[in-house]
Amino acid sequence: MGADARHSAGYRLLYRSFNHGRMKDVCKSLDVPFLKETLRQQFGRSAVSQGMREFANDFVTLQDARHRADYDLFAAFGLSESTAFIDLAENAMTGFDRVSPDEKADVLALMLSNVRG
Repeated sequence: MGADARHSAGYRLLYRSFNHGRMKDVCKSLDVPFLKETLRQQFGRSAVSQGMREFANDFVTLQDARHRADYDLFAAFGLSESTAFIDLAENAMTGFDRVSPDEKADVLALMLSNVRG
């Protein structure tokens, strides 16, 4: 929807629609050399770009760290580990920014949908 639509009802609806578990599952299915047949048919391509694969891999790593932080009472993150996660998040977004708009739209649509990949 774009940053200029942040105050719209549609933006708020989409913003609250993301299911991080679903997003993680989609990312796991993308971080492979060749997509499963179902995804090949849905996307019309046999693989996603290297930038998308990097984003997908980093997303899963960061999601796992967030779960540790939220649910493991004994998890402690030092400065160096926290800084490494920040660097990883920046790397993920850099990879995502390198992806074509069509590929981004396809992946985001899959993340928001209930369609199995």
